[in-house]
Amino acid sequence: MSAGLETIEDYSGRDYRTVWQRPRGAFEERFEGRLISRLLVPQPGWFVDVGAGYGRLYPFYRGTERSVVMVDYAVNLLELAAESYGDEPNVHFVAANAYHLPFRPETFSGALSIRTFHHMAHPEKFFAEFGRVLRGGSDAVLEYSNKRNLLRVLRYGKSSLRRDHEQYHSDLLFGTHPNYLSELASAAGLAVTGSGGTGFLSRLITERTRPVASLLNGAEAGLDSVLGPRGLAPVSFAALRKKGHSAAAALGEGLLEILCCPVCSALVEAEPDGMRCVSCAARYPRVGAVLDFRHVGPVDG
Repeated sequence: MSAGLETIEDYSGRDYRTVWQRPRGAFEERFEGRLISRLLVPQPGWFVDVGAGYGRLYPFYRGTERSVVMVDYAVNLLELAAESYGDEPNVHFVAANAYHLPFRPETFSGALSIRTFHHMAHPEKFFAEFGRVLRGGSDAVLEYSNKRNLLRVLRYGKSSLRRDHEQYHSDLLFGTHPNYLSELASAAGLAVTGSGGTGFLSRLITERTRPVASLLNGAEAGLDSVLGPRGLAPVSFAALRKKGHSAAAALGEGLLEILCCPVCSALVEAEPDGMRCVSCAARYPRVGAVLDFRHVGPVDG
Protein backbone atom coordinates (compact mmCIF):
# COMPACT_ATOMS: atom_id res chain seq x y z
CA MET A 1 0.00 0.00 0.00
CA SER A 2 1.28 3.48 -0.84
CA ALA A 3 1.74 6.30 1.63
CA GLY A 4 2.81 9.32 -0.41
CA LEU A 5 6.04 8.32 -2.14
CA GLU A 6 6.51 5.54 0.40
CA THR A 7 5.30 2.02 -0.19
CA ILE A 8 4.22 -0.09 2.75
CA GLU A 9 4.26 -3.87 2.91
CA ASP A 10 0.72 -4.43 4.11
CA TYR A 11 -0.30 -7.78 5.57
CA SER A 12 -3.92 -6.74 6.03
CA GLY A 13 -6.35 -9.50 5.18
CA ARG A 14 -3.78 -12.27 5.69
CA ASP A 15 -3.67 -14.70 8.57
CA TYR A 16 0.06 -14.47 9.20
CA ARG A 17 -0.19 -17.10 11.95
CA THR A 18 -0.21 -19.88 9.35
CA VAL A 19 3.39 -19.04 8.34
CA TRP A 20 4.63 -19.87 11.82
CA GLN A 21 2.56 -23.02 12.21
CA ARG A 22 4.44 -24.76 9.39
CA PRO A 23 7.63 -26.78 10.06
CA ARG A 24 9.91 -24.08 8.66
CA GLY A 25 8.22 -21.33 10.67
CA ALA A 26 8.48 -23.31 13.90
CA PHE A 27 12.15 -24.02 13.17
CA GLU A 28 12.94 -20.37 12.50
CA GLU A 29 11.03 -19.15 15.54
CA ARG A 30 13.00 -21.50 17.80
CA PHE A 31 16.35 -20.02 16.81
CA GLU A 32 15.19 -16.44 16.42
CA GLY A 33 13.70 -16.65 19.91
CA ARG A 34 17.05 -17.72 21.31
CA LEU A 35 18.72 -14.69 19.76
CA ILE A 36 16.07 -12.29 21.02
CA SER A 37 16.40 -13.71 24.53
CA ARG A 38 20.19 -13.32 24.41
CA LEU A 39 20.40 -9.86 22.88
CA LEU A 40 17.40 -8.02 24.34
CA VAL A 41 18.32 -6.16 27.52
CA PRO A 42 15.40 -6.03 29.99
CA GLN A 43 14.67 -2.45 31.02
CA PRO A 44 11.63 -1.10 32.85
CA GLY A 45 9.36 1.48 31.24
CA TRP A 46 7.62 1.71 27.89
CA PHE A 47 8.47 -0.91 25.27
CA VAL A 48 7.52 -0.91 21.56
CA ASP A 49 7.38 -3.81 19.12
CA VAL A 50 7.48 -2.34 15.60
CA GLY A 51 6.00 -4.91 13.25
CA ALA A 52 4.38 -6.86 16.07
CA GLY A 53 1.81 -8.58 13.85
CA TYR A 54 -0.42 -10.82 15.93
CA GLY A 55 1.84 -10.59 18.99
CA ARG A 56 3.92 -13.66 18.13
CA LEU A 57 6.96 -12.48 20.08
CA TYR A 58 5.23 -10.96 23.10
CA PRO A 59 6.33 -13.80 25.43
CA PHE A 60 9.95 -12.77 24.84
CA TYR A 61 9.48 -9.22 26.17
CA ARG A 62 6.52 -9.53 28.53
CA GLY A 63 7.34 -8.04 31.93
CA THR A 64 5.60 -6.66 35.00
CA GLU A 65 7.75 -3.53 34.90
CA ARG A 66 6.91 -2.76 31.27
CA SER A 67 4.10 -1.08 29.44
CA VAL A 68 3.99 -2.46 25.91
CA VAL A 69 2.81 -0.98 22.61
CA MET A 70 2.43 -3.41 19.71
CA VAL A 71 2.68 -1.57 16.40
CA ASP A 72 1.80 -2.91 12.97
CA TYR A 73 0.30 -1.59 9.74
CA ALA A 74 -2.23 -4.44 9.54
CA VAL A 75 -5.18 -3.75 11.83
CA ASN A 76 -6.47 -7.31 11.49
CA LEU A 77 -3.22 -8.75 12.89
CA LEU A 78 -3.32 -6.36 15.85
CA GLU A 79 -6.91 -7.42 16.48
CA LEU A 80 -5.63 -11.00 16.75
CA ALA A 81 -2.97 -9.80 19.19
CA ALA A 82 -5.68 -8.08 21.22
CA GLU A 83 -7.66 -11.31 21.37
CA SER A 84 -4.66 -12.96 23.03
CA TYR A 85 -3.32 -10.15 25.20
CA GLY A 86 -5.97 -7.43 25.33
CA ASP A 87 -6.91 -8.34 28.90
CA GLU A 88 -3.46 -7.41 30.18
CA PRO A 89 -3.63 -3.84 31.56
CA ASN A 90 -0.28 -2.59 30.23
CA VAL A 91 -0.51 -3.81 26.64
CA HIS A 92 -1.70 -1.48 23.86
CA PHE A 93 -2.28 -1.89 20.13
CA VAL A 94 -1.52 0.89 17.62
CA ALA A 95 -1.75 0.62 13.84
CA ALA A 96 0.86 2.89 12.30
CA ASN A 97 3.24 3.53 9.44
CA ALA A 98 6.80 2.71 10.60
CA TYR A 99 8.06 5.81 8.77
CA HIS A 100 5.69 8.01 10.83
CA LEU A 101 5.39 6.59 14.33
CA PRO A 102 2.74 8.37 16.44
CA PHE A 103 4.85 8.68 19.58
CA ARG A 104 6.57 11.55 21.30
CA PRO A 105 10.37 11.76 21.15
CA GLU A 106 12.35 9.65 23.62
CA THR A 107 9.38 7.64 24.82
CA PHE A 108 10.60 4.05 24.89
CA SER A 109 13.23 2.40 27.06
CA GLY A 110 13.18 -0.77 24.97
CA ALA A 111 12.20 -1.86 21.47
CA LEU A 112 12.05 -4.79 19.11
CA SER A 113 11.59 -4.98 15.34
CA ILE A 114 11.60 -8.42 13.73
CA ARG A 115 10.75 -9.39 10.13
CA THR A 116 10.10 -5.74 9.29
CA PHE A 117 13.30 -3.96 8.24
CA HIS A 118 13.78 -6.09 5.11
CA HIS A 119 10.60 -4.49 3.72
CA MET A 120 11.91 -0.93 4.11
CA ALA A 121 12.63 0.84 0.84
CA HIS A 122 13.78 3.89 2.85
CA PRO A 123 15.96 2.44 5.63
CA GLU A 124 17.26 5.83 6.71
CA LYS A 125 13.69 7.03 7.36
CA PHE A 126 12.92 3.92 9.36
CA PHE A 127 16.02 4.37 11.51
CA ALA A 128 15.33 8.07 11.99
CA GLU A 129 11.92 7.26 13.47
CA PHE A 130 13.18 4.26 15.43
CA GLY A 131 15.91 6.38 16.99
CA ARG A 132 13.62 9.36 17.59
CA VAL A 133 11.21 7.46 19.84
CA LEU A 134 13.91 5.71 21.91
CA ARG A 135 15.21 7.23 25.12
CA GLY A 136 18.91 7.81 25.68
CA GLY A 137 20.50 4.65 27.07
CA SER A 138 17.64 2.44 25.90
CA ASP A 139 18.21 -0.93 24.24
CA ALA A 140 16.61 -2.47 21.17
CA VAL A 141 16.95 -5.50 18.92
CA LEU A 142 16.47 -5.28 15.17
CA GLU A 143 16.41 -8.18 12.70
CA TYR A 144 17.41 -7.74 9.06
CA SER A 145 18.13 -9.75 5.93
CA ASN A 146 21.90 -9.90 5.63
CA LYS A 147 23.01 -9.55 2.01
CA ARG A 148 26.56 -10.57 3.03
CA ASN A 149 25.50 -13.98 4.29
CA LEU A 150 27.73 -16.91 3.47
CA LEU A 151 25.36 -18.60 1.03
CA ARG A 152 24.78 -15.37 -0.90
CA VAL A 153 28.50 -14.58 -1.06
CA LEU A 154 29.17 -18.00 -2.53
CA ARG A 155 26.41 -17.51 -5.10
CA TYR A 156 26.77 -13.83 -6.09
CA GLY A 157 30.35 -13.00 -5.16
CA LYS A 158 31.40 -9.35 -5.01
CA SER A 159 27.90 -7.92 -5.35
CA SER A 160 27.10 -9.36 -1.93
CA LEU A 161 30.03 -7.46 -0.43
CA ARG A 162 28.82 -3.98 -1.43
CA ARG A 163 28.00 -1.89 1.63
CA ASP A 164 24.44 -0.97 0.75
CA HIS A 165 20.75 -1.74 1.12
CA GLU A 166 20.06 -3.89 -1.94
CA GLN A 167 16.67 -4.55 -3.46
CA TYR A 168 16.12 -8.22 -4.18
CA HIS A 169 13.82 -9.63 -6.88
CA SER A 170 10.66 -8.79 -4.94
CA ASP A 171 9.41 -5.19 -5.00
CA LEU A 172 9.60 -4.82 -1.23
CA LEU A 173 12.37 -7.16 -0.16
CA PHE A 174 15.81 -5.80 0.67
CA GLY A 175 19.09 -7.14 1.97
CA THR A 176 21.46 -4.99 4.02
CA HIS A 177 25.21 -5.22 4.50
CA PRO A 178 26.02 -5.38 8.26
CA ASN A 179 28.46 -2.47 8.04
CA TYR A 180 25.92 -0.34 6.22
CA LEU A 181 23.35 -1.17 8.88
CA SER A 182 25.81 0.09 11.50
CA GLU A 183 26.20 3.33 9.54
CA LEU A 184 22.43 3.81 9.33
CA ALA A 185 22.07 3.14 13.03
CA SER A 186 24.84 5.58 13.95
CA ALA A 187 23.25 8.33 11.87
CA ALA A 188 20.08 7.84 13.94
CA GLY A 189 21.95 8.04 17.26
CA LEU A 190 22.17 4.29 17.80
CA ALA A 191 25.21 2.12 18.38
CA VAL A 192 25.42 -1.60 17.55
CA THR A 193 26.41 -3.33 20.80
CA GLY A 194 25.97 -6.98 19.81
CA SER A 195 25.00 -9.25 16.97
CA GLY A 196 23.93 -12.75 16.05
CA GLY A 197 22.34 -14.65 13.24
CA THR A 198 20.49 -17.73 12.08
CA GLY A 199 18.70 -19.13 9.04
CA PHE A 200 21.44 -21.28 7.49
CA LEU A 201 19.28 -24.38 7.13
CA SER A 202 15.76 -22.95 7.03
CA ARG A 203 15.18 -23.85 3.40
CA LEU A 204 15.75 -27.51 4.19
CA ILE A 205 12.90 -27.65 6.68
CA THR A 206 9.79 -29.31 5.23
CA GLU A 207 7.37 -32.03 6.21
CA ARG A 208 9.69 -34.50 4.52
CA THR A 209 12.65 -33.59 6.73
CA ARG A 210 10.83 -34.16 10.02
CA PRO A 211 12.58 -37.51 10.57
CA VAL A 212 15.96 -35.75 10.74
CA ALA A 213 14.71 -32.70 12.64
CA SER A 214 17.02 -33.27 15.62
CA LEU A 215 20.07 -33.41 13.33
CA LEU A 216 19.05 -30.19 11.56
CA ASN A 217 18.41 -28.48 14.89
CA GLY A 218 21.88 -29.41 16.10
CA ALA A 219 23.52 -28.31 12.86
CA GLU A 220 21.68 -24.96 12.87
CA ALA A 221 22.69 -24.34 16.48
CA GLY A 222 26.32 -24.99 15.60
CA LEU A 223 26.29 -22.72 12.55
CA ASP A 224 24.52 -19.97 14.47
CA SER A 225 27.13 -20.14 17.22
CA VAL A 226 30.16 -20.07 14.90
CA LEU A 227 29.07 -17.95 11.92
CA GLY A 228 26.17 -15.89 13.28
CA PRO A 229 28.28 -13.45 15.34
CA ARG A 230 30.60 -12.98 12.36
CA GLY A 231 27.88 -11.41 10.24
CA LEU A 232 27.52 -14.35 7.86
CA ALA A 233 23.98 -15.53 8.67
CA PRO A 234 21.08 -14.96 6.25
CA VAL A 235 18.87 -13.70 9.09
CA SER A 236 20.90 -11.31 11.22
CA PHE A 237 20.17 -9.53 14.47
CA ALA A 238 21.66 -6.31 15.82
CA ALA A 239 21.51 -5.24 19.45
CA LEU A 240 21.24 -1.44 19.52
CA ARG A 241 21.69 1.18 22.20
CA LYS A 242 20.52 4.79 21.96
CA LYS A 243 23.35 7.18 22.69
CA GLY A 244 23.04 9.36 25.76
CA HIS A 245 21.02 8.70 28.89
CA SER A 246 17.46 9.44 30.01
CA ALA A 247 15.41 8.26 32.94
CA ALA A 248 12.82 5.62 32.05
CA ALA A 249 9.28 6.80 31.47
CA ALA A 250 7.10 6.20 34.49
CA LEU A 251 4.77 3.23 34.24
CA GLY A 252 2.02 5.42 35.61
CA GLU A 253 1.92 7.34 32.34
CA GLY A 254 -1.02 6.30 30.17
CA LEU A 255 -0.95 5.70 26.44
CA LEU A 256 -2.36 9.18 25.77
CA GLU A 257 0.71 10.75 27.41
CA ILE A 258 3.11 9.15 24.90
CA LEU A 259 1.11 9.62 21.69
CA CYS A 260 1.44 12.42 19.16
CA CYS A 261 0.00 13.23 15.75
CA PRO A 262 1.98 11.57 12.90
CA VAL A 263 0.92 14.41 10.57
CA CYS A 264 2.15 17.42 12.55
CA SER A 265 3.71 15.95 15.75
CA ALA A 266 1.29 17.86 18.02
CA LEU A 267 -0.44 16.33 21.04
CA VAL A 268 -3.61 14.31 20.67
CA GLU A 269 -6.71 14.14 22.83
CA ALA A 270 -9.09 11.30 23.44
CA GLU A 271 -12.52 11.20 21.80
CA PRO A 272 -15.28 8.60 22.27
CA ASP A 273 -14.32 6.82 19.05
CA GLY A 274 -10.55 7.39 18.97
CA MET A 275 -8.06 10.27 19.06
CA ARG A 276 -7.92 13.77 17.61
CA CYS A 277 -4.94 16.06 17.03
CA VAL A 278 -5.25 19.29 19.00
CA SER A 279 -3.43 21.22 16.26
CA CYS A 280 -4.28 19.97 12.76
CA ALA A 281 -7.54 18.23 13.81
CA ALA A 282 -6.60 14.91 12.16
CA ARG A 283 -8.71 12.11 13.60
CA TYR A 284 -7.55 8.60 14.38
CA PRO A 285 -10.32 6.06 14.90
CA ARG A 286 -10.45 3.18 17.32
CA VAL A 287 -11.10 -0.20 15.70
CA GLY A 288 -11.98 -2.50 18.58
CA ALA A 289 -8.90 -2.50 20.79
CA VAL A 290 -6.72 -0.96 18.06
CA LEU A 291 -6.00 2.75 17.61
CA ASP A 292 -5.53 3.45 13.90
CA PHE A 293 -2.80 6.07 13.36
CA ARG A 294 -1.93 5.01 9.80
CA HIS A 295 -3.22 8.23 8.21
CA VAL A 296 -0.29 10.56 7.47
CA GLY A 297 -1.67 12.57 4.56
CA PRO A 298 -3.07 16.11 4.57
CA VAL A 299 -6.11 16.77 6.67
CA ASP A 300 -9.27 17.50 4.70
CA GLY A 301 -10.78 20.96 4.80
